[in-house]
Amino acid sequence: DFVDDFVNGIDAGIWTQQGGLETVSAYSPPSAAINISDTSGTALISVPNGTVDMVVTSTGIGANATYNYSRLANVNNNMLTALGSGDFDVRVDYTMPDGEIPASLTQNFIPLRLGINLGADSFFVERSFDNGVNRYYGYSKINTVTGSNSIATTDTSGKLRLTRVGNTLSCYVWTSGAWLSLYSVQVGTPGVVPSWVALGQYAERNEAASLHTIIDNFTYTSDAGNTYNYTDRDLTPPGTT
Repeated sequence: DFVDDFVNGIDAGIWTQQGGLETVSAYSPPSAAINISDTSGTALISVPNGTVDMVVTSTGIGANATYNYSRLANVNNNMLTALGSGDFDVRVDYTMPDGEIPASLTQNFIPLRLGINLGADSFFVERSFDNGVNRYYGYSKINTVTGSNSIATTDTSGKLRLTRVGNTLSCYVWTSGAWLSLYSVQVGTPGVVPSWVALGQYAERNEAASLHTIIDNFTYTSDAGNTYNYTDRDLTPPGTT
């Protein structure tokens, strides 16, 4: 099992920090912690008080359907190989300290996406915003076929969750004190080892906006026969609800 509450910072043996803007990008390691800017906006990742603080902004001068981003992506293939061949349950907590994204905006903004790639297939759940609506959104691309579902929300804190049980992938959101099933999809071949796990935020470049998200309590559990034990636990135990 894998538990990371970031109390000791961002482990470079587990995660790579990534930032991308219109003309500048950075990865850590090998570079320093993400803190970049250009005319399209900024991307910043810091680790205060045992949490990960992610910021991305857009100045509104870029092209539509292109995004500035801040992101943590897994770089430990041994962990994915050990944890990923069976059923899994992946969770993360989030807070948006600056509140909801203003309804006056019209483009696509994603304060937090929890995503997994299974070879060529992809699956994610996100707290996002599109065309004036704050929402939760689940998405899949399985054998080139896409599917999705969304619901409106006013939540500025909660949890995102992805599971695999047999050949069913499901995404959930923690809202109003309980898990809500948002979206599920069947896959033809269960047990594909994940090739990528990431926590990211994204701001479309053609509208000015600022996203600020705090994440904590990342957990990845699996029923795979192999084990990978990693614990970085602070005073807020994950997975207790």
